[in-house]
Amino acid sequence: MERNNQNQDIHGVKNSRFSPEERARMSRDNEKYRAARDLREQEEVLRTDRPVSSVKNGRKTENVNTGRSEKAKNAKASSVRSEKAKNVKSAPVTRNERVKNSSENRKKQKKLQNNLIIIMLLVVAVAVMGAFACFAMTINSIKVTGSERYSEKTVLTAAELSTGDSILLMNPASLAYKIESKLPYIETAEIKRDWPDGVTIALTDAVPSLAVDTGKGYVLMNNSCKVLDDDAVAITESALIKGIGVVNAVPGETAQFTENVSTESFVKLCKAFEEYGITGITEYDLTSVSSIKVIIDYRVEVQLGTLAGAPEKLAFCKAVIDQTIASDSKHPMVIDVTADGKAYARRKDDNNVIFNEPASEETTAEETTAEAVG
Repeated sequence: MERNNQNQDIHGVKNSRFSPEERARMSRDNEKYRAARDLREQEEVLRTDRPVSSVKNGRKTENVNTGRSEKAKNAKASSVRSEKAKNVKSAPVTRNERVKNSSENRKKQKKLQNNLIIIMLLVVAVAVMGAFACFAMTINSIKVTGSERYSEKTVLTAAELSTGDSILLMNPASLAYKIESKLPYIETAEIKRDWPDGVTIALTDAVPSLAVDTGKGYVLMNNSCKVLDDDAVAITESALIKGIGVVNAVPGETAQFTENVSTESFVKLCKAFEEYGITGITEYDLTSVSSIKVIIDYRVEVQLGTLAGAPEKLAFCKAVIDQTIASDSKHPMVIDVTADGKAYARRKDDNNVIFNEPASEETTAEETTAEAVG
């Protein structure tokens, strides 16, 4: 009652100490207070409500409408809660709360700005230290080993490397590629850093092992068909390749053949001979791609057939070649391995001697020879 009188005084007295806006706000607050109080009273009534019971024929029974009344109460309670939530959301924020929220937001923004500044300073510091290290750590000594064909000056010129360069910015793979491509007779180049200020360049000279007659000279290549010389006058220990020409003969690059023989397939064949230790090859005859021949020591002719599957035949061919050369080191010989699992070995003026494929790699030379004689 006293509060109502005070409210009437606030609204009725013209000379009140509160402004019209403040009186209106206070009136709204009172209305919300009353609405919240009414909601609490309604919730209290709902909590204390009990289902209606009746006595019929001496038995106490629950009202059949209990279920429906429960649903109604639940729905009403839900509406009350939602109305209460709306009132809470629509409640005005006081000045103190606004000041507090604004202060917290400013603190968060300030902390975020400080973190960003710290991260930027760290990035700048790392970049400065990295740049300083790159230019401060220079190469003072370079050691070149392994090559008997090229001088140290020629190698460094090809690699575009000199003392005073940054040891951190040096790219070993790029330097090795430059050396191998610009200096054809270098088989491999390996670049290593010798900390803190040294570099070692280990080279392996390429050996000419293949040659193609161009009519004006010879194109010399290694076993990978890398061109070493595009105009050699003579060949010494290189195997002559017959039946093909070379399209690309740039020193330092891989040769490309003109006929129906891919460079990749031929390199695979050469690697297979090298893997099985078959040396002394003096000629590859690729005139007929369906009947490839390989000459060893100018007198042993190995007939492989096609390039397809040729490397797989060499495991068996190796044992036959060794036996043939060991048994006869003078007469021209022919070894035919075109048929799978068979090897026909003979002198060019004699009948065939058939070698059956060994059952395993452990088969000895004496057993294979005895089988051939039998």
